[in-house]
Amino acid sequence: MKTQWDLPGFNLNLSSLFQNGPTLPAAAQFQAHHTALRGKFDGPVGFYNLPAKLVETEPECLKAAVKKLRGEYNAALVLGIGGSYLGAASAVDAVGTPDFPLVWVSNIDPAAIARAKAHLKNRHVATIIISKSGNTTETLAAFYHLSETLDPKGFVVITDPSSGELRKMATENNWAAMEVPPAIGGRFSVLTPVGLLPGALGGVDTSALIRGAAALRSELEKTPADQNPAYVFAAALHGWDAQRNHSLHYLMPYWSNLRLFAEWYVQLWGESLGKKTPAGKRIGPTAVAALGTTDQHSLLQLFTEGPLNKVVGFVDVESQGPATAVGHPEFAPGKSDYLCRHTFEKISHEALVATQQSLTNAQVPTYRLTVPQLDAHALGALYFFFETATAFAGELYGINAFDQPGVEESKKLLHAALSHS
Repeated sequence: MKTQWDLPGFNLNLSSLFQNGPTLPAAAQFQAHHTALRGKFDGPVGFYNLPAKLVETEPECLKAAVKKLRGEYNAALVLGIGGSYLGAASAVDAVGTPDFPLVWVSNIDPAAIARAKAHLKNRHVATIIISKSGNTTETLAAFYHLSETLDPKGFVVITDPSSGELRKMATENNWAAMEVPPAIGGRFSVLTPVGLLPGALGGVDTSALIRGAAALRSELEKTPADQNPAYVFAAALHGWDAQRNHSLHYLMPYWSNLRLFAEWYVQLWGESLGKKTPAGKRIGPTAVAALGTTDQHSLLQLFTEGPLNKVVGFVDVESQGPATAVGHPEFAPGKSDYLCRHTFEKISHEALVATQQSLTNAQVPTYRLTVPQLDAHALGALYFFFETATAFAGELYGINAFDQPGVEESKKLLHAALSHS
């Protein structure tokens, strides 16, 4: 079984997952699940074929909107939650630029609203309102509260093409509007206007983001199902959960600007795979975000000597531009002077290697993604890799990875509580 791949934008090493690991499906089973998925990709599930459609050119309406908003405003307020926030915010945090500030409102506690108002003060801002359904309680409430201080000429609504409160308001008020494709769920929507418009406003090279996703799709397309890295990854994690009761799946990047990427993974993996089977059995892994080296100082003891119920994935970044040397301080560093000859990239990498080795010694299954150069192209490939792996894992679990009935009930209960009080 192949365990390492050099892929567009990153390298994948799953070798630790196969040391005394679970039994993987036979080649024929991989192919059967692949065939079932292809029927969905060519039908009701739209994320998989989207990069190939977008790779030649981004939608003209997106380019025009970015040019207009950047030309007329000096910042943007972005209202959204969950899948309407994490993809775009993680892209801007990872590879964006600070020249056009974005103020995100993804939670609606009073302190968050107050902070947003403070950030907006004395700025001429555009406003991006994102909700796939058009009825998201938190997003609408924040929009209503902040609207009196906003310029309606700068409103852009991103929502369902035909239904929902936001679509109705956009039509009635002649606000600019873009579509969330009906075949693409919120947590899979980073390569739709949901992710691309805020990303482009925040300085992300969205053309490169799309090309990165398309390059990985092309690589996966020419690979047999039982050697497909996204499928093998999904099968290994499914096996550790279903066969070995390792149900806690951590993703731990070692660069702070990938923290939100790990949170995006949490929603993608957890909301897609935590389901009831048709027979009513509750299944699914619990996805958890962590950040190295920060969290290794608080979690490593638990990982190494706590319950053997975890899989830990590491994301290593080799470079995001010129290296940053520690250098020599203005005082005598003593016995720690060896640090002065290293770069922060080197220290971060060695911390990751040491932590992964420690976990391997403790019989904790791990895997590693290594990004030689963190840029929009690599990030697009990473998004597409995890989306495809999630889809395949859904087939292995025997559930629909693309719905969220547990979330929908909560939304209905909240709406009922607020509308009748």
